[in-house]
Amino acid sequence: HLYDAAVPNGVQVWRGGVDVQADRIEVEVLGFGAAEECWSIEHKLLPGDPTGWQVWEDLHTYLGQDFRDVADHPHYIQAACIDSGYLMQNVLGAIREYTRRRPTQRAWAIKGSVDPMVKIWPSNPQRNNQHRVPLYTINVGAIKETIMSRLRHAEGVTEGHTPGLQLFHFPHTHGSDYFEQLMSERQVPRLSRGGRQRSLTGRINKEWILKPGQRNEVLDCVVYAYAALQGWLSLGN
Repeated sequence: HLYDAAVPNGVQVWRGGVDVQADRIEVEVLGFGAAEECWSIEHKLLPGDPTGWQVWEDLHTYLGQDFRDVADHPHYIQAACIDSGYLMQNVLGAIREYTRRRPTQRAWAIKGSVDPMVKIWPSNPQRNNQHRVPLYTINVGAIKETIMSRLRHAEGVTEGHTPGLQLFHFPHTHGSDYFEQLMSERQVPRLSRGGRQRSLTGRINKEWILKPGQRNEVLDCVVYAYAALQGWLSLGN
């Protein structure tokens, strides 16, 4: 789409998903409307060494900025999830500082799990770290299934659709690399230790694998932003 403002019509809440790499931090901002209809607002790369502090300052500034609608009203990212799988202590320290500065905005440390018994958003985070920051283990496999199902659902839907169909919308400024990363993984059957494809409950065991030669930071960030939506909903909002 060619959005008529930074905040498209229909967006009600804003969520962020953050992935930490050795030389940069990547951020996906998603806007959600009725029935979780979703708009990709922006995918941002913040260059810098995450073992230092400057790139975290840049992230704090970015997450704290406002996005304007057609009437020039400001809107903010109320919640964001930051992956702690790389440089966990740096992530936890940055989150503690961010929440100290912006107590009305949420930033959650997360780590991904493919265990089907893990919830998309857990009710009880871990706190056994030196920063005493809650750490949430999320079911990234289940979130990827949700996202891919909704992307398939959008095929053939025209511009004049009825709102609330759980569609994904993307700005025309996203290039081919964005979509290649978004679709960079596929789901395949996974054998258990006993060589079975099915679990004891009869469900087929599956896992997500990265396609050869692909990068998946965009997909990861979208997953984390969707997790931030679920975390916010868990608070009764």
